[in-house]
Amino acid sequence: MTDPQILDDGVAQLQNFLLKKKKYQNQKKVGDDQTTNLVCFGMGEETFGFELLKLREILKVEAVAPVPGGAAHLTGFINLRGEFVAVVNMHVFLGFPSVDTTKQSRILIVEHQAHLIGFLVDQVKAIKSIADKAIQPSVKSPENNKKYIQGIGNIEGSLVALLDLDKIYLALEQKK
Repeated sequence: MTDPQILDDGVAQLQNFLLKKKKYQNQKKVGDDQTTNLVCFGMGEETFGFELLKLREILKVEAVAPVPGGAAHLTGFINLRGEFVAVVNMHVFLGFPSVDTTKQSRILIVEHQAHLIGFLVDQVKAIKSIADKAIQPSVKSPENNKKYIQGIGNIEGSLVALLDLDKIYLALEQKK
């Protein structure tokens, strides 16, 4: 079990990193290899990730206003400094059983085409770099969650499913 203070310190470090993100390039050369920086997060026993540059901020889960009669994957809305942001329960969206939020749960605020959306996840794990050649294409499958995975990466001995945020945004727009 992770100590909540250690987790909060880790989130604070991530937040500080995000403040400097604009100066930090998402891709860099390491020798002849191209790498991509990812934000990695957990949902149950699985680890997922997406490109760091798409992440705007990480929030603790606090007041989320539910939407009566809304889609099952829509947890509700939050007020983020005067802007209402939809929060998507990634467990439900990706076809996993829904779980209760915990102290480690976070909302990842992601920017897409000048719009913000929140992804409710179990925990933020780390920001990691991965060599592009270490990413294997996802196996095409009709399963709900597989169509949103663009590849599988091996980071320090752990498998990370890399999400295709463009496909997720498109699906969310169609489910409105």
